[in-house]
Amino acid sequence: MRTGRRYELSLQGMAVQVEHKAVRYLRLRVRHDGQARVSAPLRVSRAEVRAFVNERAGWIQRQQQRFTEMPRAAGFALTSELLRMMGVTPEVFEGAKGFMNVAFLGLAFSFTFIMFQSLMRGVGEVRLPIYIVGGTVALNAVLDPLFIFGWGP
Repeated sequence: MRTGRRYELSLQGMAVQVEHKAVRYLRLRVRHDGQARVSAPLRVSRAEVRAFVNERAGWIQRQQQRFTEMPRAAGFALTSELLRMMGVTPEVFEGAKGFMNVAFLGLAFSFTFIMFQSLMRGVGEVRLPIYIVGGTVALNAVLDPLFIFGWGP
């Protein structure tokens, strides 16, 4: 298959990967990581691709939201069964279940950051996501001992 140019569009706060190749129709898909991609015929202009994505911006956002919520909902529903399958003993079952529920809550933030990072790359800003990661690592280093060993005596 003959491929043409690749580029990234930034529309309505979304980064969209575009690839022109030997296809008949414009095709839009949202991957499980929330990244939107368009396959466009070689003859289609950037303006046409931009209009195509603009018309479907609401759909893209709904799909990205769905992929953010789906793992968390599945995690909550399957937590007890997963722990039973792993053979968790009754003494630690409740603690493990609580930990897994907190971890599944964090999935929404992870996916949101991945989408934010793609957006920043789309507009050409690569430093801000690096600063955010550095800040969260530093915050984690400070808060971990407090949460692990407790606030007081």
